[in-house]
Amino acid sequence: MNGQRRDPAALRHTAVWGVLQFLSGLPAAFALAGFMAQFRTMAFRDIGGTEDWLPADIPLWAFIGSIVLAVAWVFFSASFYCHWNNTWSGRTDHTVGVGAFTLWWAGFATGLWIFTNTLWETPATVGSTDGHDWNTGTWIQYEMNLWVPALATAATVVCHLLWRRHPFADRSARFVDYLLASSPRLTGTVTKVSRIPSGDAARTAVTWTFTYEDAAGTRHEVTRREYFSAAVHPEPGAPVWVLTDPDDPDNHEALWVSLTDSTSTPDYIRQDAR
Repeated sequence: MNGQRRDPAALRHTAVWGVLQFLSGLPAAFALAGFMAQFRTMAFRDIGGTEDWLPADIPLWAFIGSIVLAVAWVFFSASFYCHWNNTWSGRTDHTVGVGAFTLWWAGFATGLWIFTNTLWETPATVGSTDGHDWNTGTWIQYEMNLWVPALATAATVVCHLLWRRHPFADRSARFVDYLLASSPRLTGTVTKVSRIPSGDAARTAVTWTFTYEDAAGTRHEVTRREYFSAAVHPEPGAPVWVLTDPDDPDNHEALWVSLTDSTSTPDYIRQDAR
């Protein structure tokens, strides 16, 4: 696996297809900017404003073609990006670094910032037309070149955060299987426990803290809030066994811990109580 991860050819292919995946968001942004401009212009027409469409010399088929190109391009480039990313990392369950659709969202948001602020026509007057003050709806339409790209930018951030948490959030058994087969388990110690579950409930939310040392000798302290039963729960001073993501060893969200010296995947998977 390490040889594949260090393969410069696979890394170059990953970078090239990553750029192409980013660029695949541009035609989708161009198409959306065109259709949004029509609704924006209609808002001005209602009060006798500009008759210009976005822009007058670009035909409708260009926007339709952009939609077709965007759909075909995004899945084509995503498949190759994931292939070379997996070849580089040696994994088959998920990509490392940046997710394919995070790259698409980044390109889409960038395209919206560009197209809405360079191609859209500006009405002859702002705030009022022919003695009529703009209402709230018209102002919202007028400011679309700001809030629509801003929403796409926020979606990019959310997409990346969700992707970053993917291995931990979906409790992927395949990912834990992969770590058990390819990565050393680290040992640690439980240091704090908020409560000991009783037999009155099937499960109890417990806030607990454990420490461990990584391969470089760095000490880590991790606090979590998870569900435990009266039969299986952490106790202060008890040992734990930790699996970390080798590509992101300092990410405490992407690690799994077992209360027993186990190589069974379910022992490392629990429900988060946050």
